[in-house]
Amino acid sequence: ESVFWVPKVDLVGQYIKYNNKTDALFDGSNTREAYNVGVNLSWNIFDGLASIAKSREAFYRKVQAEKTLDEAHQQAPLEFEYWKRKYMHGASLYQTKLADVEKSEESLRLTQHGYRLGSRTNSEVLESLLELFKTRAAVVNAQEACIESLISLETVLGRRI
Repeated sequence: ESVFWVPKVDLVGQYIKYNNKTDALFDGSNTREAYNVGVNLSWNIFDGLASIAKSREAFYRKVQAEKTLDEAHQQAPLEFEYWKRKYMHGASLYQTKLADVEKSEESLRLTQHGYRLGSRTNSEVLESLLELFKTRAAVVNAQEACIESLISLETVLGRRI
């Protein structure tokens, strides 16, 4: 905090060419030259302790950032494990939904065959078709959940996406 009592140091210099011998405005033969060089010291002694307050504020922001970083380091393994499990669950769910699509396709095929033979109705064929569309939508939803989990897992690992 004593650093605020140290003055600011500036080097200054000035060169002047002037005429104080005659009244002529553009008389170059009667000009004189003057040089000024020096050191300028300046500091603000009574700034209402604003500089000290800013210094303390910056210090506590640094402390807060360090604590946030420590907390993130502690949370990282937990987050990694969470998103890894969620990804594994999503991948398993995706495989299950793919098997459901195969079953729905087979069910539709059998229903259409039964309709051609006259043992099934048109509404049963439509219900089988609707079930196939629902299982395909479930596959897409499972893919989306799996991809979101993978993105979150990559983010936890600190990789750019």
